[in-house]
Amino acid sequence: DEYDDFKPTSGGQGWGNYDEDEEEDEEDDDEEEEESDNGGLTSAEIKALPLRERMEMLRTGRLSAKKPSRPSAAPARKQAWAEDEDEAGDDDEEDDNGGAKKKRKSKNRPLEQSSRKKVSRHREVLQVKKRQIRDPRFDNASGSLNYDLFRKSYGFLEEYQGSEIDQLKKQLKKEKKASKKAEITAALQKLQQDRSERERDDRIRGKVQSRKREIRERVRNGGKAFHLKKSELRKIELEDKYEQLKKSGKVQKFLAKKRKHNASKDHKAMPFRRPPAGGH
Repeated sequence: DEYDDFKPTSGGQGWGNYDEDEEEDEEDDDEEEEESDNGGLTSAEIKALPLRERMEMLRTGRLSAKKPSRPSAAPARKQAWAEDEDEAGDDDEEDDNGGAKKKRKSKNRPLEQSSRKKVSRHREVLQVKKRQIRDPRFDNASGSLNYDLFRKSYGFLEEYQGSEIDQLKKQLKKEKKASKKAEITAALQKLQQDRSERERDDRIRGKVQSRKREIRERVRNGGKAFHLKKSELRKIELEDKYEQLKKSGKVQKFLAKKRKHNASKDHKAMPFRRPPAGGH
C-alpha cells in the first residue's frame, strides 16, 4: 500500500519517518543549489582551497558570496508562547503608549495574561485599598477650635498640674539620693515650663484681642480697617517679656547677657588682620 512507508516512531508520537525524510530531501536540495552556484564545488571543498584562490573565484564570479541557507524550523513552544500572548492581548489592559484600554471578548471572562511575561517590580499587581488615618484634631469635619470653651472644659487639668508641682517640691525636699533628686528636678522643671508658657500665651492673646477691639472701634468711627502685621505681633511679645523681667527684677541681668552675646557676634564677624611677611 501507499501508506506502508509511514510507520509510527519508537516514541509513539506517530509518523516520525515522514518528517525525517522530508528534512533530508530539503538538505539535499540546498546542497545541490550551493554546488550549482559555486561551480560544482561543495562547501567542504571550497573551505579546503587556499585563501588567494577563493578570493580570485569571488572576484571573477565563479564563487557565490551568499551564505548557505538553513531550514528555519520554529519550535513548537515559541508558537505556543505567541498564541498565549495573543490571547492575553485580548484582555482589558492598557497599551504601552498609555492609550485606551482594549475591550474584552466577554465581560464575564477573567483577566488573563501569559505566565511567561515577567511582572515589573514597580507594577501594582493587586490594588489594595489604602488605609487613611484621620486625626479628629486637624479634621474640618470636627469643626473649628473654640479656645475659650476648650480652656473652660479642661480647666481641671491645669489645677491638677498645679497640685502635681507642689507635690514634687515636697518630694524633692525629702529625697536624699542624688539620682532620684535629678529625676524629680527634671520633671518639676518641665511642668513649671509648661505652665509658664501657657500663662505667657494667655497674656499675649489677651493683648492681641484688646488691640483688635481698638481696631474695630476705630472702624465704627469711620477709620480704615487693617490687620495686625507680624512686626506688631513681635513688638507685643517683646513688651510682655520686658514687663515680666521688670516684675522679677532681672532686666539688668538680661540686658548684660544680651550685650555680651551681641559683642561676641560682632567679634566673630570682624576680619582678622593679616600678619606681616616676616611672621613677627
